[in-house]
Amino acid sequence: MPYSDKTIVVFGAGGGQGRGVVSALLKDSSTRWSVRAVVRDIDSDRSQQFLADYQTADNRLSIAAGTPYDPDFVREVLAGAYGVFGVTFEVLPGKVLVHEEETAHELEAGRNIVDALKPCGVKHFIWSSLPDMVHATSGRYPRIHHMNTKYITEIYARKHFENSTFLVPGQFRWLCFRWT
Repeated sequence: MPYSDKTIVVFGAGGGQGRGVVSALLKDSSTRWSVRAVVRDIDSDRSQQFLADYQTADNRLSIAAGTPYDPDFVREVLAGAYGVFGVTFEVLPGKVLVHEEETAHELEAGRNIVDALKPCGVKHFIWSSLPDMVHATSGRYPRIHHMNTKYITEIYARKHFENSTFLVPGQFRWLCFRWT
C-alpha cells in the first residue's frame, strides 16, 4: 500500500467519530492529508457510499478492509503512515454484551494498534478514550466495562508510544483537531 509522510490511517472510519476525522482531514486546507480509512468490508454498499461521499478530486481517500484484531493487517495498513486515529467499539456484530470479559476484544484491538506504531514508523497517535469510571465515580460504578477498556488501552499507549493524544469525546457532532 503506497503511503507518504502525509498519510493518516483512520480506524473506525465508518462510524460517527471516524467519519468526522476523515472529513476534517480531507477538508483541512493547511495540509493536504491523504487518508486511509479502515472499514470491515470494502465492497459493502455502506463503504462504497462512504468513498463516494468523501473522495477528493485528487483521490486522497483510500479504504482498506480489515480489523484491528488482525496484527498482520494492522502492521500492513500502518506501514509508512504519519499518523493514526484509533477507536474501538464495545459491541461486536450480532453480540449483546453482558460480562466484563466480553469487552476484552477492545483491549486486543487497541494493543494491536499501539504495538504496531513504532515498528511502522508512525509519528503521532490519537486514541478515542473514555474516563476510568472506577476512579471517576469513586468506585460506585466499577462495571462500566466498555469505558474502562478504552481507558486501559490509553494507559497502555501512554507506556508504549510517546507521541500520543487522547480524546475523551462527548456528544460532539464533528471532531476537529490539527495533527502536529
